[in-house]
Amino acid sequence: MSDSSSDDSWLWAYRKLRSWDVGRVSSAFLATLFHWRGDTGLFYSHGGLRKSRLTRDDLID
Repeated sequence: MSDSSSDDSWLWAYRKLRSWDVGRVSSAFLATLFHWRGDTGLFYSHGGLRKSRLTRDDLID
């Protein structure tokens, strides 16, 4: 079974990505990377106007 805090971090990342206008499929993929690695790498957000990145440090803030 998975740890609930890990599930919470996936959901947090997914919701954060969706709030930044990232598509559903891309958000799910990037949230999975965040869950596994703690980092999404660079991706386009805000309608392609900005490059962003989520890391574990962002979850603490």
